[in-house]
Amino acid sequence: SLKTGKSDVVDVEDRGPYVDGRIIDVSPKTAEKLDLKKPGVVPVEVKPLIVPQQHGDAKPDTATPATPH
Repeated sequence: SLKTGKSDVVDVEDRGPYVDGRIIDVSPKTAEKLDLKKPGVVPVEVKPLIVPQQHGDAKPDTATPATPH
């Protein structure tokens, strides 16, 4: 979360959300880890650790993972 400075590693299981202005929805447990006190929309940065390929393999991304707080 850019708001709290905290981070977490999560699995993205689908391509939602399907709401303009949002890039990811997180579970209540992840929101708690990010110290997000109430439901709503906050600014975040998403960095892939692994990028799925069309042929089914996965390729490590060049982004450096954020260190969880």
